[in-house]
Amino acid sequence: MRKSVIIALTLVMSLCVAQNPPVPENTLYDFTALDNLLLRKAPQHGGMALVLVKDGEIIYDKGAAGLTSNTVIPVASASKWLSGAVIMALADEGVLSLDDTASDYLINYTGEHGEMTVRQMFSHTSGLPGHYSSTGFPGSDDIVGNRKITLAESVDMIAEVELLADPGTQFYYGGLSMQVAGRIAEVTSGKEWTYLFQEKIAGPLEMTDTDYNGLGKTNNPRIAGSIQTSAHQYARFLDMLLHGGIYQGERVLSREAVDEMLKDQTGGVPIAHSPWQQYEGMSPGIHEIRYGIGCWREVVDETGELKEASSQGAFGFSPWIDIDRNVAGVLAVKSRLTKVMPVYLEMKEVIRDALDSGQKTMQYTPCVFPGLYSPNQYSVQHRTSNSHGILGNCSDSLMCNHSVSSRLSKLSYPVFVSRFF
Repeated sequence: MRKSVIIALTLVMSLCVAQNPPVPENTLYDFTALDNLLLRKAPQHGGMALVLVKDGEIIYDKGAAGLTSNTVIPVASASKWLSGAVIMALADEGVLSLDDTASDYLINYTGEHGEMTVRQMFSHTSGLPGHYSSTGFPGSDDIVGNRKITLAESVDMIAEVELLADPGTQFYYGGLSMQVAGRIAEVTSGKEWTYLFQEKIAGPLEMTDTDYNGLGKTNNPRIAGSIQTSAHQYARFLDMLLHGGIYQGERVLSREAVDEMLKDQTGGVPIAHSPWQQYEGMSPGIHEIRYGIGCWREVVDETGELKEASSQGAFGFSPWIDIDRNVAGVLAVKSRLTKVMPVYLEMKEVIRDALDSGQKTMQYTPCVFPGLYSPNQYSVQHRTSNSHGILGNCSDSLMCNHSVSSRLSKLSYPVFVSRFF
């Protein structure tokens, strides 16, 4: 009997395939323009890789000029988003509050230094300068860049740095204030920052190659800028955010924590210094972009509703989420953000166009298994989907995975059974 059923199923499936010939993979989304852009720009920046995740599935995954989506590289300020998630995880647990002040935990933070809140520290409104350098060399920092001291020692040194403004009165982008928040997390939890990151974020998200040693091993992790990771692993974090704090069925952050992270935390204060100011010529109004907890509110509508959030790094590594399209993207590159930014902005326009004009799933005319399931309940549809977004033939210049996936349900065959409701 079992053998007869198998033979019958095989014959019916063959008939379905004959009636519904496979549709070319490139009818999913037309990423031809994106392929061409990646191929053209990657060699100019020492290699690039791009991962796109939509509705929890990888729809594009390619690298060029020697870089892949699994290459582990330093991400600089893209660290801020991940670090902000650690803070939000502790807030979820009631270990700390965003409105706790430095003086609540650090005895040498007094006066105006003591009035800084964790919220202000992670939204660049604490009043501290962005960095402290005795040489003035771009990118140098005598405190957070000092790998010979501990996080606690670096925060003791920051207590002596003069404030540029009263806490909560201006926006000044940088990393010193996040270092202070990181130390507060250590004090209130009783655990080292790197352990907290692994416990709260990297572990649950299976980010096995992600740590704070991107600028060299140290006991003074640069909370705002020393993570190293890959595009694939960072994309898991973004996908978790798009799913309201859930990753593979397990809650990492509460929905409230995710929402709080993405809110404008700057309170409308004047923007004294923002890296977006140098790109004003590329997009009008770009200098006015506001900040959440560890991330930029890059695109908002006329009512202020968030459409896209991001957290670019100085080397060009650029993660973002597109809320309306339910898409997460990670552009992996190790160059200079000032050179990469035009590519990043153009790439996102190309991606939006492809997504808005394409279809994710092709469904064939339903082919019913007679006698096995009621025709008004179930149909079998052959679904050819490329989980890595590879369109047609993969150019030798693009490193990618040719992987055709099929969903299995109820039957161990390359089909899936869907119920009509």
